[in-house]
Amino acid sequence: MSLNNLATFLAKVGRREEALQAAQEAADLYRRLADATPQAFEPDLARSLGTLGAVLLGLGRAPEAAETFAEGARRLLPHARALPQAFGSLFAWLVQEYLRACQAGDIPPDETLLQEIASAFIFETLAPLARLAPLLLGVVAVAQGQGDADLAAQVQGALGQMQQTKDWQALATALLRLLDGERDPQALTAGLELDEVDAQALALALAAISSEEGLLVLAALAQGGAGE
Repeated sequence: MSLNNLATFLAKVGRREEALQAAQEAADLYRRLADATPQAFEPDLARSLGTLGAVLLGLGRAPEAAETFAEGARRLLPHARALPQAFGSLFAWLVQEYLRACQAGDIPPDETLLQEIASAFIFETLAPLARLAPLLLGVVAVAQGQGDADLAAQVQGALGQMQQTKDWQALATALLRLLDGERDPQALTAGLELDEVDAQALALALAAISSEEGLLVLAALAQGGAGE
């Protein structure tokens, strides 16, 4: 069993301190390899950093988790741009978890990293999010009290329609809770089964509410989706 798999297993069975040790050992090993041969080992380092970040987040160490996910995303970005089919899903997960860690730790997302995330590559990799981005912008505006009555009615109507659709019911419910003033990620998703796109969309909406940088990324995604 690899150190990454061991860390994941230990975390799942509640042995989080042992999981942290295994995840840290894996990250340290792949960091040395990646520093010597980036092209060959940086994707493995990024994956190890993702495992380490997940363990740290599970331990309630959100600031450290955010830094770890951010390093993983930065390390993987050139590889994801070159080979999106191979590394796009991993990169999208690192971004999602980075935003989630920032939200959990009440940390403003790094503006430079978010600008990189909002590149043309991201529009291709996260096309479903780009299509959702205009609605998410509306949700953010209404949640912050910036929209008029017409916008609020449009957003509520769109979310109501989504709730009638099995594929979008969980996300629509979470976004309606957001409109009602809830900001805690666990409370927003309680009792819901969000898929990967749902979780990313909710994380982006929360990031846009909590920081100008997050709002810039969401606006950039909306613009990219409009251009498809």
